[in-house]
Amino acid sequence: MDEKDLRSLRDALEENSYFPISQELVDEIVSKCDIVSFNKNTVVVDFGAIDTNLYILKSGTARLAYFDAVKDVTFGFGQKGVVFMSPSGYMKHVGSFFSMVTCTECELYRLSKKNFDQLLNSSIEFAKFMFMTALQQFYCIEVKLQLFAGSAKDNVKLVTEKTDIERWQDYSIKHPDIVNVVPSKVLASYLGIIPSYLSNIRQELHDEARKKPKDNGGDKDNKDNRQ
Repeated sequence: MDEKDLRSLRDALEENSYFPISQELVDEIVSKCDIVSFNKNTVVVDFGAIDTNLYILKSGTARLAYFDAVKDVTFGFGQKGVVFMSPSGYMKHVGSFFSMVTCTECELYRLSKKNFDQLLNSSIEFAKFMFMTALQQFYCIEVKLQLFAGSAKDNVKLVTEKTDIERWQDYSIKHPDIVNVVPSKVLASYLGIIPSYLSNIRQELHDEARKKPKDNGGDKDNKDNRQ
């Protein structure tokens, strides 16, 4: 991995953890990792599987999901620099509640529990980085629960107060890189919308966009100038 790629990874790790991680620590982490590749729609960590490794997305898009006894539910998405580890596997050596599944072809850094523990014991910076990463992920879980499960607090503005169309528009505007590579049924699962209904929403918005008159302001200005 060249220096440019390592700097890019450092930036991605910092963005996803809100921790100013040093390039030296990134180099050390990478040196202790294996690089594993997966095709699209491949399970990296399965429901109920015992996995003690830490994974860092090097490239591609993956999703975090759980099984609610009826269906597979998408909880969130990850791209470059996102860290995943099964707490159940690491702490208790029991099966994972979440699964990680690739949405595109993906490469991941895989850090074994042995190397993870060595870094944790030898590097205060790594311990701080993991602490901030965990806090950031807890925050994302809290926000997701507030936004999609609801909250009793009157001062919390919920996405549930918005229409399904508004929720879709908000997400597609903020995350076009995910929307462009993830199937509609997976996006619907994440947003809590029935897949067929999401298809109808997308078609409705597409039709509305086509019906909007084109901006002829430029032609009008040119005409006025000619007069």
